Amino acid sequence: MYIYLLIAFLSGFSLMVVELTASRILAPLLGSSVYTWTAVIGTVLLGMSIGNMLGGILIDRRKSKKTLFIFFVAVFLSTALIPLWARYSGWLSSLDINLIVRIILVSFFIFLLPSVFYGTIYPGLLKFYLEDVENTGRRAGSVSAAWSLGSIIGTFLTGFFFIGFMGSTKTVLLMAAVMFFCALVVDFPRKKTGLVSVAILMPLAFSIIGALSIPKNSEKLVYFGESDYYAIKVADVKSVKGNDLRLLILDFDFHSMESEGEIDTYPHVYPIFSILKREFSDIAVIGGGSNLISKNLADFYSDAKVSTVEIDPEVSRISDIYFKKSSNPVETVISDGRMFFEKNEKKFDLVFVDAYNSFISVPWHLTTLESNELIKGSLSEDGIFAINIISAVSGENSLFFQSVLRTIRKTFPNTYVLHYGHSLEEVQNLVIIGTDSERRISEQEIASGLESLPNGNLISAKILHEIPELSEKSLVLTDDFAPVERLMGPAVKNNFKRHLETYASHF
Repeated sequence: MYIYLLIAFLSGFSLMVVELTASRILAPLLGSSVYTWTAVIGTVLLGMSIGNMLGGILIDRRKSKKTLFIFFVAVFLSTALIPLWARYSGWLSSLDINLIVRIILVSFFIFLLPSVFYGTIYPGLLKFYLEDVENTGRRAGSVSAAWSLGSIIGTFLTGFFFIGFMGSTKTVLLMAAVMFFCALVVDFPRKKTGLVSVAILMPLAFSIIGALSIPKNSEKLVYFGESDYYAIKVADVKSVKGNDLRLLILDFDFHSMESEGEIDTYPHVYPIFSILKREFSDIAVIGGGSNLISKNLADFYSDAKVSTVEIDPEVSRISDIYFKKSSNPVETVISDGRMFFEKNEKKFDLVFVDAYNSFISVPWHLTTLESNELIKGSLSEDGIFAINIISAVSGENSLFFQSVLRTIRKTFPNTYVLHYGHSLEEVQNLVIIGTDSERRISEQEIASGLESLPNGNLISAKILHEIPELSEKSLVLTDDFAPVERLMGPAVKNNFKRHLETYASHF
């Protein structure tokens, strides 16, 4: 009878692994945000509820090991097909509908059916294990405890091992194999034809599903892999101007791009800081990516020590391999940005935050008042704070920018904005600069000082000389309340399809 506890353990283990891996599968399709996590958890709970009901009805109608075997085979097949459904769900993720609805639909399409079949297992196991009516409570508790213990171990192994060492596709296929093993334990085929079928169909099914689940090849793709944090791609493409570009794609976002001919982008804003402060000895960049910002700063401020704080060691490794190095050394620190400043005792002359990790995923904890105050405490006298965000300056897509700016002004009274779009209503890269110096240097003074510096005229053209009045709907973001997904909602809604088309055109 204890074999049912082992099966409950393995089922809970497998379900939790699949559930946690689901968010990684959705990230390259829809980005990683609280919306994707909400959709995944809701989908799994809904599927489990339906499966619990159906499984109970079916096992009551026909209490046999063959019924339980069928439950596990259904779980095996539906789980093994998850990477395949994910690969061919692009049509659904590109529908011109509300983002939240789109995320829910994609989550249902990929994960609802496996969740339903997982749900059938629990009542099936209980039916066989609760034969002793006198000990119903103890036995039901034992099955539940075994299932929960499996879920706990599955949670730890997924986060700390499977994703980082195996990737999402292999992890899901491994869980499918675990469920097939459970099916054989429940009711191993005793007839010769059944054994032959298992011996042939099992490896054949995995070969076909595995082959079809491999990401599409592209001559543009230089590297593809998964880390504990992202699905990482490096690709070579042509820019609109016809220049060769090397892209770093994290999940669903073009995180970094490097080209000899592309200098009209925000990583080349670096000379402006020399107008606001004369001497630089220590500079910190939060968010590494390809390290383009850090490399530009290290080359321009050659006497300064530049430190890049990157949360993902694999991104740092890929950057070193596939992107050009700086002529001056750049130190890399593997850490979360907030945690870095919590422990930091050094004073920096400049802190540049560039930690976006996907188009719809904002590291909200680096946009709050508390974060700004923490960084200010690590700045030298007249030190400079800068942050790159994606938003519009005005119009319906601007609420996130206005909230970030309102929050920064609580800590840094002198603020400047550089915009990298064609119009203020366009969703674009915006660099917000803040200082706490006694004298505010005007935008005109900055433009005048830039005239003799590299790319000075291009940078001057990006300076926003008049910032529109902030909306009453804009917020001061705090650790307690920073609804960045809602603030970014209109921008994502109005630009997601165009972003998806651009992404699809490359891959």
